[in-house]
Amino acid sequence: MVKDMSDRILIVNSSNGHLKVDKQTGSVMQCIMDGEGIDKIKRFDLQEWKKYYPDKELPDSIDILDLGYWNKDGSYEEPVYDWRNEVKQMRNGTNCNN
Repeated sequence: MVKDMSDRILIVNSSNGHLKVDKQTGSVMQCIMDGEGIDKIKRFDLQEWKKYYPDKELPDSIDILDLGYWNKDGSYEEPVYDWRNEVKQMRNGTNCNN
């Protein structure tokens, strides 16, 4: 159950700023830019994230590289799968070079 608006907000972090996103729909609610590009994003693919991480709950803050998204022009950007694998290996304590 959503207690207040903050329970519905996901912060998506990027090197170009961050976005406030509706956790229910993936829609961008607010864009705070420190660079260019993220203002073109319309909606994040939270269903894909949930399928990729079936045992995890969606956090309050996440790196943009971990999410697929649709731009305002209708194009789709996939998550950065190599980044996901590197992070997974680091969390599991394995060395990427071995």
